[in-house]
Amino acid sequence: MEQATHINRAGWRKISLIALVITIAGGQAAFAECDILEGGFKEKAEQRITLSPTVEASLVQLAGENLVYISENGETVFSGDFGEAGWNGTSETGMPQVIAVDVNKDGIKDLFVGVGQGMVNNYYMGMVSQPDGQWSQNVEVSNPAFSCGEQGFTGWYRSGPRGTDEVWAIGKGGLPYVQISRTVVDDHVFQKVIYDAQGKVITRSIVPYTEDIRIETAPVTAKAVEGAAVYSPDDMQTELARLAADVPLVLLEADDTYSLMLVEFGPDRKRGWVAIEDVAYE
Repeated sequence: MEQATHINRAGWRKISLIALVITIAGGQAAFAECDILEGGFKEKAEQRITLSPTVEASLVQLAGENLVYISENGETVFSGDFGEAGWNGTSETGMPQVIAVDVNKDGIKDLFVGVGQGMVNNYYMGMVSQPDGQWSQNVEVSNPAFSCGEQGFTGWYRSGPRGTDEVWAIGKGGLPYVQISRTVVDDHVFQKVIYDAQGKVITRSIVPYTEDIRIETAPVTAKAVEGAAVYSPDDMQTELARLAADVPLVLLEADDTYSLMLVEFGPDRKRGWVAIEDVAYE
């Protein structure tokens, strides 16, 4: 996939005249700020979407390529070339190819265009408007879901046996970022991770399933299998103890391979890593 070209208002003439004509030609769809617009190319080679009273997007399929132009008051302020990625019309999983929705509540719809389709994951590249009038192509999300009038959105994807849900929030600059992710650890629990706007991990925790992953939940408790080995929190190769059957555990987080669980145990709340198969749920 080629990187989109960012063009400021002073330099819009760098776009070809053909692209400009494509962008401003034809009728405009009715604009409603609190709408979620969905569509696809199907047999059409071009699709035009009104993003605000002054901003319009033109999506063009040309010689197997997917091109995106965004214009403000007739001047092109963004162009993107997505190569041969994407799918025509609606995918087999029911996801539209193009979604327009205002995710940062600035009065301008943002544009999400399908760039890849797998067995369960449908990938989108997002073009999001900035407070200074620029547009940024910084969002790649799988299977997104939007709520009209609310900031941010959700997404999910599956990789092998594990599924991950995501909550995308809006940062100070108006750009979306993954604020919360929740990944299946095993058949019983999930690992929830909260991030800051720069992608740094703030907290990790083991949580039960909830419909809304933003909801705070109580710590998850379990019991040890007899003879469970406990390894040092600082060195997973160093064994600290062997636990008797049914020793109470508080589950804190999983390791990167989802094979070990960091737990608290005992009256003095010692910590250590325990193999997931040595954790018995209550």
